[in-house]
This record gives sequence, structure tokens and C-alpha cells, in this order.
Amino acid sequence: MTSWALIGHRGVGKSQLLTHLAREFPDRHCLSLDREIEKRQKRSIQTIFESDGEVAFRAIEEETLNTCLKDYGEEDLVIDIGAGYSGVIPQSLKCLWLRRKGLTENSVFLDRPALDGQLKMKASRFKERTERYQQRADLQLELREGPDNFQNGERLFFRALFAGEASQALNSYFFTLTDATTKEEKAVLRTLGVAGFEWRDDLLKTTPECCDRLLYSFRKNKVQNEIDGPWDWPLEWGHNPKAPIVSCHTRRNNLQDTLQNLPLTEQILKLAIPINDFSELIQGHRWMQQDPLKRVFLPHSKNGRWSWYRQWMANSSALQFVRLAEGSALDQPSVLEVLNQNPKATHFAALLGSPVSHSWTPTYHQVFFQKRKADIFAIEVTEAEWDQALPVLEELGLRWAAVTSPLKHKAAKTTGADTPINTLCLSPDGWVGTNTDKIGFASLINPLRGRPVAVWGGGGTLKSILNSIPDASLYSSRTGELKDGLAAEAPEVLVWSVGAAPFSQRGVFPPSDWPLQIVVDLNYTNDSPGIECAFKFGCQYQSGAVMFVTQAQKQQEFWNERRIK
Repeated sequence: MTSWALIGHRGVGKSQLLTHLAREFPDRHCLSLDREIEKRQKRSIQTIFESDGEVAFRAIEEETLNTCLKDYGEEDLVIDIGAGYSGVIPQSLKCLWLRRKGLTENSVFLDRPALDGQLKMKASRFKERTERYQQRADLQLELREGPDNFQNGERLFFRALFAGEASQALNSYFFTLTDATTKEEKAVLRTLGVAGFEWRDDLLKTTPECCDRLLYSFRKNKVQNEIDGPWDWPLEWGHNPKAPIVSCHTRRNNLQDTLQNLPLTEQILKLAIPINDFSELIQGHRWMQQDPLKRVFLPHSKNGRWSWYRQWMANSSALQFVRLAEGSALDQPSVLEVLNQNPKATHFAALLGSPVSHSWTPTYHQVFFQKRKADIFAIEVTEAEWDQALPVLEELGLRWAAVTSPLKHKAAKTTGADTPINTLCLSPDGWVGTNTDKIGFASLINPLRGRPVAVWGGGGTLKSILNSIPDASLYSSRTGELKDGLAAEAPEVLVWSVGAAPFSQRGVFPPSDWPLQIVVDLNYTNDSPGIECAFKFGCQYQSGAVMFVTQAQKQQEFWNERRIK
């Protein structure tokens, strides 16, 4: 069996995945190069970095990798070689590059050696590592967000990759080939039953060898010869009645004008255009539903915000596309998102907010909703879009929602509540909701009661914070000025309640003379400035993971107790 090295940036989830793979595939040797180094050197990675320096450590890494290959053999091995490995990776090891949407150059980790004497990695080093992964990768895979992200879809994928276990899990999807597509990627997609591969003449100059089930899509050159297989003709060149598929890729300012000017045809008609908002999304959806066997609606965006819609409609659409990592379009759903989808779903749940790509919510609630014949998606909705988006989503099948700031006040207005709402359910009588933030925050702060507390920021969770610690001093994260309560003379506990995006735009850290002993972060992502704050003060750090899990469990209790429309 082929041996694989796991590569990717720090914090992407290599160690976590390795643990799952060791359990799922006991016949394989699953090793961590860092642990092998510590075992053989009888020193921690941190100690080696501090005493010998990074250059010496990298030499030890390469030597240890080669020793492991000799000791364990060059077959049946899966080894996490770490994020910074820069030595030669033997050709006997295939490289699986793990990626994640929520991981950026701003991600920081207190449990990893500081590089260049800084907590944050330099942008140049992040770029250099990314380029190295790109050059060496035999297969790329985008992981889902969340601590428990090894579920049925991940099992399907790795059984296909490691054991060649065939399925028809991707039989509703095509995969678009590029110059970067590898034979390993095509092989695993075939094993997973992909419907076929799209060959686009603007992405590939020549027809790939030994690649069956091709869909020919012409974007640059008008076809002159007969094509053996399905092919796609752009309507921008005029209507071609011979083409099995005709597609529209440009639009007029008014979407309705675009729809009215599409040809009436018995061919498959694909509409793949930019969609600006939920009003346009439902227009395109209704157009497709008029003839779902012949019409295909593939909305595009600049940030991939419509990928959930494509995934939701895949089983009732004549044509859909999937990606392993970046893909040819950001709105294509990822392979692991698709493999974890419930093919029997009749309704769906959603995380509503902006941004949402980093959230653990869809992965955490996946199994819960699968048991209810439902799916769950992360759907970007801004505050200005709420009134337009909610009825559209309801028409498409939304029945449950987790709501993030600043939409909690909008959710309260929808349900007639006086306080912010973070959990919604569409009952036979309309939308009902509750807020589980208070319970979640209490689980995080209860062990620290009785100590002087300062709150940095606040936002949509401020009321929940005040309910739990009414004596806290509240400070503006923008100015550092006291907002409410008595000024904190010697706060030991700092509740960090501001996200990465607003803090990066305009934010300040607390006074350096505060005797902080712990930073309690309401965020759980690795790009939270709360991590940097704890590093600056040299104090303990507590992420918001406990709060997330507690409030998410209460959300499930709320949803479980209610009938849906």
C-alpha cells in the first residue's frame, strides 16, 4: 500500500487527522515526526528549538524521517511531517496537502515554537511554505472546520484513498481539471464515483491522456471537429443547436432581462453567472425549477458564498461541480462537504452570519441533523440582507438556524423577543427562538468567579456577560476607555469579546501594567487577537471552545423539543 506524508500549515489539523486515521486503519503505521524526534532525542521540540536553533532542528527532522522509513518500511505508512519541514521528502512518500478555510497567516498558537522571535508567522514565511506545499503535493484536500471533523464523509474519502473502497458518493458531480490536477486526485475521485471530469480549453491546452468520462467545455476556441462525448457551448458565441449543453456566463444588470433573453431549447441550458443577493438567488432558482431536468443554475460570487446552494441542489440538478481544494470556482462545494451531505434530506439548518467560513457550527451539528433527514450549511448573511434573506431561505428549505453577531438583534425582531436571539426554529406558527449564549458563557466563567474581571469589547454577547458577572468593568476595544462599571484597578481576569476582523481595523490592547493572570476568549479560532493578548501579558489563555460546545448542546435541546413547519 502507498505511504503518505501529511503536509500543511501549523494548526490545519494534521495531528488530529492522524489520530483518527490510526483508529480507522490499524494495519497502517501512523506516526508523528515530532513525537518520533522527541522520543529519539529525549528532548521536547521546544527545548531543541531553544537550545540548538531552527536550522539544527530542521536537520534533525530530515534525519529522523529517513530513519523512520528504514525502521517502519516504505509501505503502509502515514506520517505527519509537521508544517516547517524543508528537507527532501523521499519519492516513496506521497504527499497529502491538508488545507482549511479558517487558517490564515494571522493564525497564532501558544503551544508551538515562536518563529523569528514572533508569535505571528511572517507573511513571507507563510507564503514560502505555501509554495513548497504546492510544489510537492500529490493530492490536496480541504478539511472542514471544527474539533470533531472526522465523520462519515471523511471515512468514505480515506477508505477510497487508502483501501480503494469504491462508492457512488460523487455521482452527481463533475470535477474541473487544471494543469495542477494530479493522477492521485483523479484516481481517488474515480473511486468515489465522480460523474466525470470537465476539460476546459481555457484551463488545459491538450486533452488529458487516459481520462474517461470527459465533459468538453469550450471557452476559447470554437469547436471544428466532431466531439466524442458531451460538450458545452457558450451562448456568448451564439446559439449552437448541435451542442448537448449550452451555457450562459455573462449577465445584464437586471437579472430578469438576462433570464428573458435565454433561448427556449431542449438542450441542457446552464446559467453560471454572478449573483449579487438573495433576491437574485431565488429568481435564478425559480427559473431552474420551471424545467429542472434541462435547466442548471450555478450562481457565482467573489467569495464562494453560494456554495451551500449548489450543494443543496446537487441531487436535483442535471449538472454540478465539486472541488478538492481551491477548485476552478470558489462556489463549488468541497469533496468533504459533499461526502458528509445527507442524500435523503428534505430540509436544512444553517449558521447565519458574516463571516461564517471559520465556524465549527455545521460540523458540530452535522450528525444531529442527519438523524432528522436534514443538512446543515454555513450561509453568509449580512445585517442589511436579513429581511430579504430569511424568506428566501425558508422557501428553499431552511427550518433551523444558529445566528451569530450582529444578526442576533435581527433574529430577536423576527421572533418578537426583547433580547438577542442566537437559535431559531421555524414552527408551524412561525419563527421561534432562544439564546443559549448565557449558559455557554457561564460554563466558561464559573470557575473564575470571585476574581476581579475586565471585559474587552462586548458586541452581541454583552448582555450574557453582564448576567453572569454584573460587577465586571467594561472597556471599549477601540479606544481602551471605560464604557460601564467601575474602573478596574487590578483585574486578574480579562474576558476577550472582540473578533479578529473588527480588532484589526481599529483595536487596542489593555494597559500593559494590568496584572492579568488569564485571558478568557469568547472566540475559538486561531486568529483571535485574544491569543496575542495572553502572549503579551505572559498569562494563561482559555479559548471559547467550552462556551461553544455548551451553548451548542443547548441549541440541540431547543431544536429537539419543537415541531417544524
